[in-house]
Amino acid sequence: MICKLFDRLYQKYPITSYSGTLPIMTLSEERDFVFAKKPLLGKLYHAYKKRFWPEYLHEVAQILPKKWRMEYDVRFDELAQVCKKISIPLFGVALTHKIITSLKSKRFVSTSDHHGVLCHPFFLNFNLLRATSLSDEPVISFTCGGTSFSNSSYPRGIFFHDTSLNQIKAPFIPWKYRQTSAYGHPALKPRDFEDLKRRAEAMNLPEKQRTKISHLYDLYQRDIRIRKSQLFSEQSSVMTRLLWKGAGMEEDVIYLECESIVRMLLLDVHLSRDSVIHRLLFDEAYRTGYLKHFLGVIGAHRTNGGTELFWYRDLKQRRKVRLTVTVSSEQAVLRSEDGMVMIPLTPKSIRTHLSEHALLPCLALCYSIVSFYYGITLGGGFSQIQYLGDMKNAWTGLLSDVHDPESEVGDAISTDIFTGDFVIAGISDGMDTKPATLMDIYLWGDGSTQDHIKRLFNEMPIGDTLDIMIPQLCHTLAPSSGPPSKTKNFPATLHVHT
Repeated sequence: MICKLFDRLYQKYPITSYSGTLPIMTLSEERDFVFAKKPLLGKLYHAYKKRFWPEYLHEVAQILPKKWRMEYDVRFDELAQVCKKISIPLFGVALTHKIITSLKSKRFVSTSDHHGVLCHPFFLNFNLLRATSLSDEPVISFTCGGTSFSNSSYPRGIFFHDTSLNQIKAPFIPWKYRQTSAYGHPALKPRDFEDLKRRAEAMNLPEKQRTKISHLYDLYQRDIRIRKSQLFSEQSSVMTRLLWKGAGMEEDVIYLECESIVRMLLLDVHLSRDSVIHRLLFDEAYRTGYLKHFLGVIGAHRTNGGTELFWYRDLKQRRKVRLTVTVSSEQAVLRSEDGMVMIPLTPKSIRTHLSEHALLPCLALCYSIVSFYYGITLGGGFSQIQYLGDMKNAWTGLLSDVHDPESEVGDAISTDIFTGDFVIAGISDGMDTKPATLMDIYLWGDGSTQDHIKRLFNEMPIGDTLDIMIPQLCHTLAPSSGPPSKTKNFPATLHVHT
């Protein structure tokens, strides 16, 4: 039945091209359109629509394996050492110990979030679920730091609602950097927080909420870890935790940028030691297999888009540059389309450019290393649960081609665990309700907010919470269709007030 429905949708709305504006659709039609593009999300919806998120989280915990391949246990120390190196300056020794303990026992993180300060409803609600349903465990995300600052998830700042439910955006990063990303971006300076406070004072908000924003910026400005950070991505990890705690949440939320983890793994381990990852970069047979099998996979490279292995960060033009692997004078190089960037594919050259944050590991390389090589199961959003399986097949195909004994990733790695894109928390003005951001909870919540959210997880069916996001997901898949339709109304968790 579902397959026949998808077939009709493919015929009605050709998915391969969006040359014009999609017709106005009902929620049911928008839902069918999204599921035609992302059938695994459709499968989840129809399997769980009348059930509740704590049940889903419990079943996910049962899916995660209790035993791993021996190689994963041997390699875990490498991953743990890198995570410690990144985490201790941001969160301290005691919390880092909890992070590593959780990683070792669960071998699971969410990778659905874009790196910045946690705010967007896309990412907020699964973090709320994990924090309210799991006890004494930090909520760990290996966040995507390669997302452009111009993304609709707004990784360059935070946003929230005023008393009329108008959205207010508070950027940390100027618009001129919109084509760059959090990865490698310089840290904010104390004077930047002074500018933010001045802007907050002019916002059309009640005095109490303006004061809370100024207090948050003061907290950021004074925090020694934020002041010592050299990168915006490091500051974002600390700012996320401080905002989360300020919003009244008990368990810690931990943002570790996935690209920074992979960068450090390459610098500390794989550039100087023979491994599957070393051979993938520098052995012609492995590299050729990677380029063949990952071709067309989202997050990797296409014939006319994406990038091969790394993006180049062009600091002068403030943009990411696509690279392709070419052979010049019998030397493999990473080359830009205009030929202005030519980076030899040698350990020494890659080390130099990674050390300077001039190279950004692409998503396919990051997930292949963290998940398929190190054995960490990655939960993802509505798109990731589709393409991560393609990445796993490509990885297996690559290692099979070169007759590598590690060609079987096996059942230890699930690729379809959903950790994003639904809404529980809503903010209301008494007439309308909109998805709440973490800043909304910070500004408008009170001591009962977390308990209220926890109850809603056992009262709102999964189908209803996904339906709230369907118009936005439809718009994300077909931007030419115009702005998303009105969000389905739902119970409010928070209320604005004067």
